[in-house]
Amino acid sequence: ASRTRARIDLVRAGLELEHGVPQAAGRMLLERAAACDDPAVRAELLEAAAFYAWTCGDAETAARAVKFRGECADAGAGGPVLVAAVSALLDDDVAAARRVLAERPGGVADERLRLLSAEAALLAGDDTAAAEQSAQLVAHLRERGRTALVPRALGVQAWSRLLHGAHDDARNLT
Repeated sequence: ASRTRARIDLVRAGLELEHGVPQAAGRMLLERAAACDDPAVRAELLEAAAFYAWTCGDAETAARAVKFRGECADAGAGGPVLVAAVSALLDDDVAAARRVLAERPGGVADERLRLLSAEAALLAGDDTAAAEQSAQLVAHLRERGRTALVPRALGVQAWSRLLHGAHDDARNLT
């Protein structure tokens, strides 16, 4: 029952992020995680809360989710990497975030990790890596019909192109 409820909460938070009040998505998942008694499910909710909060610029909620997640049992290969990367980015330690993301398990295809990797590359001034990673992610997402992260990935591409002086290329991204 708690796993089913978590899936419903994740869908609602995703809808809130895309079509409602983005800051509410992370807060909603943080609240749900606090009420959850299954450690693995709680960890999954907190990972999503940290990512959603980071994505919409709600550093306070992201930090709370990261802290709470650190107190939970390990719930999978992608989660600890995601939380460690968000934690490093919250601490303005872009180099640490890039190291964590580079060391993620080879089979992990988590789009959230791929987006964080592209954002960390952009923040580190590695515009070429940021452009390549975000372009690959956009193609991957569109191929699978998963468009929620496309605008953010396109934003990384646009910034990387702007920083190279390719203003027309940045303006034409769709």
